[in-house]
Amino acid sequence: MKAVRQFFNSTLQEVQVDPTHATRSTMRDVLMGCPIGLNLHGLGSIGQMESFRMALFLSNKMCVLSESVETSEMSIWGSVVRMPAQWKPDRRSRLAGLDRVFSTFQELKENPSKLADCRQTSYKLYKHIFSREQVFSNARWWINATMLRSPGSFIRGEVLGLVGGLGFAPNLGLVTQLLALLGAVVYAHEHAIKYISEDTLTFRASGKAIDGSSARFGDLFNITHWNARAMGNQSLPLPFVVQAKATEWIFASNVSKQGYAKSDGPDGEAVRGDRSVCWYWESLRPTDALLKAVDAVRPAAAYGVLHARIEDDLRAPGIPSDFWSARTPLPDMFSKIANSSHPCLSRPSSFYMCVAASDVTEPEDASILDRRVTPWPNMSLELGGSDAVRKAGLEGSRIQGALLDFEIARGAKFFLGDEGLSTFTRAIMTSRTCAGIPCNINSRDMREATFR
Repeated sequence: MKAVRQFFNSTLQEVQVDPTHATRSTMRDVLMGCPIGLNLHGLGSIGQMESFRMALFLSNKMCVLSESVETSEMSIWGSVVRMPAQWKPDRRSRLAGLDRVFSTFQELKENPSKLADCRQTSYKLYKHIFSREQVFSNARWWINATMLRSPGSFIRGEVLGLVGGLGFAPNLGLVTQLLALLGAVVYAHEHAIKYISEDTLTFRASGKAIDGSSARFGDLFNITHWNARAMGNQSLPLPFVVQAKATEWIFASNVSKQGYAKSDGPDGEAVRGDRSVCWYWESLRPTDALLKAVDAVRPAAAYGVLHARIEDDLRAPGIPSDFWSARTPLPDMFSKIANSSHPCLSRPSSFYMCVAASDVTEPEDASILDRRVTPWPNMSLELGGSDAVRKAGLEGSRIQGALLDFEIARGAKFFLGDEGLSTFTRAIMTSRTCAGIPCNINSRDMREATFR
């Protein structure tokens, strides 16, 4: 504890209040004045979370940083508390974990918007996961859900598997494969299947390039977060992702249409009529390693995002010929943005583009990307994608780059994209609509009516 105090210096303060005598109002005033709560286990800890302390911290909207917990507890606390991924009781491992906690503390201290987001998100998740209705309605799942990662253990019933994984065709990007997964979720619900085999949830990692590489669901997304949300009472329940052999097999190509139908395209009607679509997209949280890359690349303050559908694959064999003619070249797009009077498109603090830059060969478009120009003077274009993931120390596959771009686009001040050419654009608009974020703009038709 002495070393901890030395690290935090004057930033770490003990709460000077006696809970046995203080009023509820006093306690609330003191605790809500602390933006960050630090949780350390006692000596001899076996990795159990201090639940009562978490209740005090999270109910008062703190962003909680903690030492890690034992695997069986991670499914409960992993989505609401920031902590290292793996618990080991030895002194050296705990010190290494504390070092990562301290690094996170420094990041939050230097980025007020990120800290505010942590406080708000943690509070919302805490209220949902530990609400009276949620706990009682799902009581039968709490024991089993912490053990789902043990191969075959405590699984009673059919386990769904996907023949050949989610990348059932050579030209599928991230979102098309996620819509196939949504179709599998619909199938599982219709056939009362509560589990889906993690081993069969493989993505075509190369995206639309054909090199045969693949990525497992757990390489891209936080399975603990997904399984915690699978406990929720939804009109479309999620199947638990488990390490178990499949007992019933389907082809992703046969259920992908159900995913498309459920997502309901670009107009948002399905979102307003059926919140299960939102529940699905919100359950797809990237892994901690990918989120760290997202945080490193995400522009500061109120940034804008354009998904420029200008890559060469629009004229690849098998793609309708009118796709390429329907694209909007960057010079035309930038002119539309610069001349728009709509407040959504007022000058942002920075401008980010979702694009596979290496697949853009049209001279005018490629020149804009090389020079990093934007529709506004004295503002440099920001790019992410697989190169940014690679710089963060990860593999840098195309699908990782697409997921990084997706996460950054979700939180932008405004988002532009061509709904007619891209499932990626439509999914981002759906996700933003779910979160209540306005200024989702169909770049093909920039009339005021399209600014949702």
